[in-house]
Amino acid sequence: MPCLVVLNLETAETDAKKISAVEEKLSKYGFRKSIPADDQTSVPLPASTFAGTAGGGTSKEIAEAVREKVREILNESGVKGAFFVSVGDDWCWAAGKTS
Repeated sequence: MPCLVVLNLETAETDAKKISAVEEKLSKYGFRKSIPADDQTSVPLPASTFAGTAGGGTSKEIAEAVREKVREILNESGVKGAFFVSVGDDWCWAAGKTS
């Protein structure tokens, strides 16, 4: 069963081209700015959050592999900042917003 992988980025980067390059590269690895819902809709994630699924190892192995890939993507794109990777293998999610 695939694991849910959630990635949060924190960067002070203001160059839209660099941010776009990071988002494009993350997308190639299955990380999206939205997450599919059971009702076939797509729920947008907060601005600095990406989500995807992964398999082929333990949660720890997946988290470490994603960490290294994200570090590589940020370095290639010339973007500095911090990031957090969370991996869950028996997952569920809920979304909400305030008005």
